[in-house]
Amino acid sequence: MRAASSAAAVPAAVPAAQGLPAVRIITLHTCRQALSSHGDRNTFAGSDGRPVRPGQTKGAGGVSESARQGPRHAVVIGRSAVAAAVAEALRGEGTEVVAVPETAALGAGDPGEAVDLVVFAPYTPGSVEARPVVDLSPAEWDRLAEEPVRDGLAAFQYAHPRLKAAGGRFVLAVPSVAIEGGSGLVPLATAAEALRALGKSAARRWARDGVSVHLLTPTVFALDPAAEALRGTDVDRSEAALGADSMSPEAVADVVLLLCSPRARHLTGSTFALDGGALMVP
Repeated sequence: MRAASSAAAVPAAVPAAQGLPAVRIITLHTCRQALSSHGDRNTFAGSDGRPVRPGQTKGAGGVSESARQGPRHAVVIGRSAVAAAVAEALRGEGTEVVAVPETAALGAGDPGEAVDLVVFAPYTPGSVEARPVVDLSPAEWDRLAEEPVRDGLAAFQYAHPRLKAAGGRFVLAVPSVAIEGGSGLVPLATAAEALRALGKSAARRWARDGVSVHLLTPTVFALDPAAEALRGTDVDRSEAALGADSMSPEAVADVVLLLCSPRARHLTGSTFALDGGALMVP
């Protein structure tokens, strides 16, 4: 596994200003450069004009076996309730699943090249506790806003060389709080949007390798039971048109299974808001 280099991704600290803590900034340009370094240009066009890597197995119509049959080997990364629900749902479908809380924890459990689905659904304890950003220390900002992005970058770097061998899929699940807003959750929103932007870049760059990237934005309440403390705040904006079950971690898992279907092979880079029709964005 190639770990993300925090030295390469995080420049020097920015001095504190106007009462804000000094922070280190991860630039999307740096992250995209890291993703680009994993792009394999050693591809050629198949009979249908789609990119095919040497050694990549294609079935009828130029569709990879992974896309035709669904995932056989999956890696699920994250501490969130969504990650747990996805791992359980995939096992119920007969998929061999390795589930770890963070990318660095793969270790000996890394299934190697035999991976055709990677799901990254992070959750940092304490990230759903509403706090003014001016009250955060630099260490707290780093843990809540920047560590999830570094782990996400490591997850993307881990996934690409494995997924491109099978024409697999990468699924990112981050909360919708940055899309709909929520006071006191700036670090969580910052990490979620940085990861979503990184996912879009990966979707564009990895399409030539037959790898699709899907972005899911469940509500903050699907992350962890601790988020229930936010009920009645401005984060809890609207009731789901489809009911509360449509906002659960299990509902997110259902959508992941849907995106593993062969009929989802024409999708990549799109964001799917999983709020049961509460806000109906965009």
